[in-house]
Amino acid sequence: MKLLIITGPLWPRVWNNANLMSKLLPYICQRHEVQILSPAFKEDPAHLPQKMFDVPVTWVTDTKQGLMRKAVYPVLSHLAERKGYEGDLGANLTRDAALVVHRQFPFDAIVFTMQPYVAMLTAAKLTKWPSIAYLMDPFDCLLDGRQGCIPKELYQLDCVLTTPFIREALLKKGAVSMEKKIVSVSFPHLKEEPEQDVPEDIPMEPDKINLLFCGALYPEIRSPEVLFRVIENLDDRFRVHFMGRGCKELFDKRILSTAAEIRTYSPLPYQAAVNAMHRADVLINIGNNMHVHMPSKTLDYINTGKPIVNFHKFKDCPTLYYTRRYPLCMNILETEFVLPDTVNEFIHFCLENRHNQVPREIIENNYHDCKPESIASVLMEQLELL
Repeated sequence: MKLLIITGPLWPRVWNNANLMSKLLPYICQRHEVQILSPAFKEDPAHLPQKMFDVPVTWVTDTKQGLMRKAVYPVLSHLAERKGYEGDLGANLTRDAALVVHRQFPFDAIVFTMQPYVAMLTAAKLTKWPSIAYLMDPFDCLLDGRQGCIPKELYQLDCVLTTPFIREALLKKGAVSMEKKIVSVSFPHLKEEPEQDVPEDIPMEPDKINLLFCGALYPEIRSPEVLFRVIENLDDRFRVHFMGRGCKELFDKRILSTAAEIRTYSPLPYQAAVNAMHRADVLINIGNNMHVHMPSKTLDYINTGKPIVNFHKFKDCPTLYYTRRYPLCMNILETEFVLPDTVNEFIHFCLENRHNQVPREIIENNYHDCKPESIASVLMEQLELL
């Protein structure tokens, strides 16, 4: 079968959902012929690579300024619910690119990642071909307290692969007619990721206990306030690293009074993040402020076998679905935080476990559902049913 895979941006950096799909590609390519279609609306086509992950890529740029692009598409985008590159304009450009691809690569089906939303809008415009969504970020209407309806384009899809939490939320929101088409899968993070030195590596000197938070630090999505209260009560044996989107910006505004050393880093290449997780003594996870969604970084942490402290905000937080299976994790329910007890327990956990590691065979056995090959197998089973 020939598959067209529509991803989120791959250039100049690989976005998270595109990265998830990249982990499945080696297994999909063993059985199917694949090409990728990816948005690069503001990029110069001359500077874009012809392949990503050893798969041919067609880039959706915005260089052709014909009549449709100049006159029709802006009007349609203005009238649409979602506008611009992330809405109807981007979907029209991506659809046009897909039709051009089909002339030389007559694909049989479409697989696309969500987010970005524009990928689903595109699939809804390409109704001639069956389509499967790999939906790993929830729609806004599924988030706690948000209003709104499930996007109508969802009902045009032939299959949706998504987390158990998003599946449950979709059905509660009213997508009961899609029940048989919504298949639960996990994030494909359980794969050995060896250390490979890169120029961007951050130092992890062994003179202190190195704690690492790696990921996006957005207070409105995953509030770090309880973690900050712990850090304020740590002594000078600890060094806390924050690496990822929003980290440096948050600490530009927020000063913590603590004896622990704090270091912050902007987003770094994926391999640098992998190396940092392997080299840290204890990894710090923060659950999201919503019941339906969890940071995929939770499984990146588990994949290392390192000790993890998981700050979660609800007794039914999605992170617990994975961390309770992990034998080297301290789960801290933020609503039950107590000084000084919680801080003392945190320090004790770090001191006792900083040199410990979960054996690889236990990770492989406990998280078979999170292996890329397992998720790719589910996707290909659904392709056979189209």
